[in-house]
Amino acid sequence: MHTNSLDVRLLENSLDFRPRKWAGRLLGAGCYPYAANFYYEKFIKIGELIGEPCGMKTPDHELIFILWKELLHLGYKSVREVQTDYIVQPGELKIYLRRVDQLGMYHLFRQNSDGLWSHKYRNKLPSERDSYQDLLINPANQKSKEGFTYHGWCFLLNRD
Repeated sequence: MHTNSLDVRLLENSLDFRPRKWAGRLLGAGCYPYAANFYYEKFIKIGELIGEPCGMKTPDHELIFILWKELLHLGYKSVREVQTDYIVQPGELKIYLRRVDQLGMYHLFRQNSDGLWSHKYRNKLPSERDSYQDLLINPANQKSKEGFTYHGWCFLLNRD
């Protein structure tokens, strides 16, 4: 476990899908700690740990910059944008930040070791399924039940 100046621990580097690991004290965590694989017991917004919380009105370029800055503070050595089909190497983690065009809300996903993607909502266990109960093959191609459109970015996080 890595501890940083924010006193937040990165969890072990295993990306096997183990939803029960997020039961108990971590159940209150939302998509961000889950996707970025760090120990935090409550729901937080991107940037909240460094005093720059991002909400629905935060412009895309600022949201991405603050996410990058905060992930480096959490202990990742590098963060860079990649395609969703990039093949992860040991020590790497791939996450996807998706934003609703019409509302500005955002949600994060991570890719598991089996190639499927997963995500977590506050007070729920992580899931490899979308709102239609289909397996999450690629969050960039996910459809909305409500008819919203999305855009997003895929990032590679490296600990080494």
